[in-house]
Amino acid sequence: MSNYVEPRSARHRIEIVDGVEQIRIPVRRNWFVILFLPIWLTGWTAGGIAALAQLTTVFEPFLLVWLCFWAVGWVFASSTLALQIWGAETIAVQGGDIIVRSGAKPIIRTWRYRGSVIRNLRSAAPAVAPRAKSTAGRTRSISAFSHGWQAFISEALGF
Repeated sequence: MSNYVEPRSARHRIEIVDGVEQIRIPVRRNWFVILFLPIWLTGWTAGGIAALAQLTTVFEPFLLVWLCFWAVGWVFASSTLALQIWGAETIAVQGGDIIVRSGAKPIIRTWRYRGSVIRNLRSAAPAVAPRAKSTAGRTRSISAFSHGWQAFISEALGF
């Protein structure tokens, strides 16, 4: 019988997409959000359908404005749920530049960092970061680089 804590497997995957090698890191899941949002969205959708039905029978300007804000809330909540279930961050080097993508399809943000101005590419264990503690034999680390006068820091690569 072993008393050692076995390290967890890495969260990231290295994959080749369109001939470019990239690192794919799934988002950290918030299980409360994943369980709560489908229930909330069901009620939110029912409320919107009821308001839309009322708007078709009696036109009220306030209800039209309310439905616009309802639609924004629905899109925000559903995109948050999609990000929690399918979301990921990908980091790739293409032509000497670093390309970082974050999100879930179809909503993906892309940042491109010119390789000629990147300095001090590093990966190190953070000294004081509160979320960087070691848990169950797994040490969290931060990957970072300097891009001009700004610093790009990614906690997602910690493993």
